[in-house]
Amino acid sequence: MDQIILRIHKAKSRDIRRNIIRIDSDVMKKLSIQHKDFIKLNGEKESVSVAMRNDPSDEGLGIIRMDSRLRKNTGTIINDTIEIQKVTPQPAQKVTLAPVNIELRKIPRVESIVKRELTNYPITVDDLVFISLGSGRDVTFKVIDLSPRGVCIISQDTTLRISQTIKIDFLTDAQLKNLEKFLKKCDYSKENLVTDIEQEMIVDDAWIRDPKVKTIHIIEYLLKENDLDWLISKIAHDLYNKYEKTISKGQAEAILKRVLDIKLSSTGRTQLYELRKKIRRYESFLAHFSDLAKIYDFIFKVVILGLKSEQATELLLMPPIPGGEGQRDTMGVGFYPKTIDISDKKVKLQLWDISSEMRWRSYIQSYCKGASGAILVYDKSDPDSINLIKDFYSMLKEATDLKFNRPEMKDTYSHMPIFLVGLGEGKNITTEQGKSLAMKLNISAYIEISETDSEGFENVLSSLSQGIITNYQNPVKKYPYKLRFKIAVVGDTRAGTSSLISRYTKNIFKKDYVKTIGAQYSVFDKEIEGDIVRLLFWDIAGGKKFHFLHQDFFNNSGAAIIVYSLREDDQERDIITQISDWHEQIKRTCGDIPIIIIANKADLIDENNIDFSKVQEFAEKNNLLGYYLTSVKTSQGVKEAFETIIDALYNEYSSIVE
Repeated sequence: MDQIILRIHKAKSRDIRRNIIRIDSDVMKKLSIQHKDFIKLNGEKESVSVAMRNDPSDEGLGIIRMDSRLRKNTGTIINDTIEIQKVTPQPAQKVTLAPVNIELRKIPRVESIVKRELTNYPITVDDLVFISLGSGRDVTFKVIDLSPRGVCIISQDTTLRISQTIKIDFLTDAQLKNLEKFLKKCDYSKENLVTDIEQEMIVDDAWIRDPKVKTIHIIEYLLKENDLDWLISKIAHDLYNKYEKTISKGQAEAILKRVLDIKLSSTGRTQLYELRKKIRRYESFLAHFSDLAKIYDFIFKVVILGLKSEQATELLLMPPIPGGEGQRDTMGVGFYPKTIDISDKKVKLQLWDISSEMRWRSYIQSYCKGASGAILVYDKSDPDSINLIKDFYSMLKEATDLKFNRPEMKDTYSHMPIFLVGLGEGKNITTEQGKSLAMKLNISAYIEISETDSEGFENVLSSLSQGIITNYQNPVKKYPYKLRFKIAVVGDTRAGTSSLISRYTKNIFKKDYVKTIGAQYSVFDKEIEGDIVRLLFWDIAGGKKFHFLHQDFFNNSGAAIIVYSLREDDQERDIITQISDWHEQIKRTCGDIPIIIIANKADLIDENNIDFSKVQEFAEKNNLLGYYLTSVKTSQGVKEAFETIIDALYNEYSSIVE
């Protein structure tokens, strides 16, 4: 089904509480949406709304306007992206609602009143719906059960039941005071608490501005309509942005829960442990929150080579790199610091933008020494710039041998990840030419981005950093390996690709879910018949916002593993379509390479209740190597699946390489 991803903006005041979204007329046309059609919203959670056209002033901006209640139903905030698609709701047979934070004393025929208000109203499980019961009383209900599951619409024939009230645990006076004290030390004002919140939640702005109204009062007010998890998530997100992303959102949430004396999960304890490793005492963090930016787990030098004149500098000066920190100096190199959070590690990149001017050529090799990673950039509109790449690659290789050392470990080294970036919208150099050059030079990844694509460049830096960290943590002994294979491991979000790789390469299982950002590397050396084989597992993110990178990350893959989840709540998905989409992307980029399909999380289902025939038929029809059931938790089938594809690669190439 056609889908489009849009950026979330606040709803206009006239649309608040109407359960509508506003989108471009072009978007409506692309998805064949008519005025007042039903739209499925896929954020962190799923919900449903009614489509209406954007105002003329919003046309062409690629935005969607939603009020705070719809954002809460979808688990999103302002400036998040969300996927929309047209949907036809099923008639709801049974619906169970629970009032939130209010006791409904016996109101005559309350079910009939609620049902009348919700007739022709679209809903999904866990949605919050808001109903006026007269006398100015607006009651929030939560959908706690729905039959059939999915997107439904309430009709006259729907059986509606109202269950017991869902209570929200309000904070104690001590918790409120601790939170207020913490926010004050973080320079987080009461005005920050109501940022991006619609006016239906704050009745009077003058109330907020009143000096007698304290932060505690605002928190108490917000908790009347929102649960504590929502409040913690909002404050954590605000702190994450306020301190220029020097602390991850997860770490901010962990510290907030500790302030509130809320029991931490294992993930929360890990987040807090990572903070405490950097800061001697917990109180130091509270008193010197902003100083966290000065503490790093890793510091890596990354060289940027290519282009002509000042274009690389322009690339570095666009967000997220702050501008104004110096121009190219007289020695032919510009320096730019960049801090990135990778898997709860804080990484400082020392970016060296090396001049391509002829008078500085003799210095290039000395500038490259000590680098842990490299980005080679060419201008897609300038054929001369791509010709420079080969020269720069040769200089980089001569200076570093494309390796970097770990001084504390003798007789070891790590491989240097290198990315090739085609910059701009020019058409003088085709995508095929760029990919061909990357393949010829055995470069890690080839990516195209526009000169204003800050998110694309952020993903380049994040993925390169992940590659450096992985290689740093998996040093190579100084002996040659006979073969080196890149294997792409792909699957939709939460399929378990990262866990599968960890189980095979490290024999570990982590219960907590960690989202893959862009792509992550895992390096694993395996001995086969006396030969050392280096395996580079690329764990490629399945999220929609990373689709534009998929083709580039697949490049140079010798084999691929397609993973899908067997969780019961995933069984309603169209698995064949998912697998087919991944298979088409791989085949389009890599041609006919060995591929297997893995059905993961077998421990969560009864195999006798699942029909595997369609997937098996797909594997046979497309000449795939096989289809395997695995469980990361129990190790079932993991080794067999991975070694099937590794052995296939070794058998095909071992006789060719002497």
